[in-house]
Amino acid sequence: MPDDPQWTDALAEDLRSNPVFEKHKLGEGEALVGVPPSLIKSHVEQQRLIGRDKIPVPPEEATDEDWNEVWSRLGRPEKPEEYELKPPEDLPEQVQVSDELIGEYKGEAYKLGILPKQAQGLLTWFLGANAKLIEDSDKQRDDFQKQTEANLRKEWGKAYDEKVKSSASTFLHFADQMGEEKAGELKALMDETGLGDHPLLVGFFAKIGELIGEDVITGKPRTSFALTPDQAEAEINKIYGNPDHPYHHPKHAEHKAAVERMNELTEMQIAAEG
Repeated sequence: MPDDPQWTDALAEDLRSNPVFEKHKLGEGEALVGVPPSLIKSHVEQQRLIGRDKIPVPPEEATDEDWNEVWSRLGRPEKPEEYELKPPEDLPEQVQVSDELIGEYKGEAYKLGILPKQAQGLLTWFLGANAKLIEDSDKQRDDFQKQTEANLRKEWGKAYDEKVKSSASTFLHFADQMGEEKAGELKALMDETGLGDHPLLVGFFAKIGELIGEDVITGKPRTSFALTPDQAEAEINKIYGNPDHPYHHPKHAEHKAAVERMNELTEMQIAAEG
């Protein structure tokens, strides 16, 4: 004989078979009563929570002590130093993680009620983000140095090496006039900030060296006479504009030397185009 109809027959399968309703089946002579499924589902959820260790959410006017109790019950360590945190192992050398920094971080994490797993995750993210910033900065500096060299090579042509050497010698010459300590600070500033690679400063000191003279800056006579493309073009125009120049007179005793000089000037002029 089939079982008597039950009020749970109309429920979804997952609700119908729930053991919560085993003790609520209809007895003999009891009539079926319609019950909203939402009410039944709510009852199941409530039964599931009964017996669990529940943590009430503090009200708006809750004190720090109220929240500290919540954080502790959720799993926050009893003391800041009890956080067990490990920085990522693949950090670049530029990212320095000191015991002092970790100690301050633990203190802040404790005050904010951060749980151990969250504290470790935030630390890993923070240090990784800093490492990425440093790597991006280093790449930008490398790219800037390469672009600076390319621009100056184009501007100075065959005179590039001489100009860069003159720029460095001029800077060191005047830096040393400030005394050893300040000169060291200035050199470190130029290296650490990348200012020493800025094309305006490189060109500036090269120009000063050109105006003062290599022999004054280094104490040695000038050994190279390379010109920038603009300087070479100016000298070429000067020769072309002087009809008495030996270059224009094949029978002149200095004509051969003048032709060789013109060829050198032409190479200097077009060097930046190569």
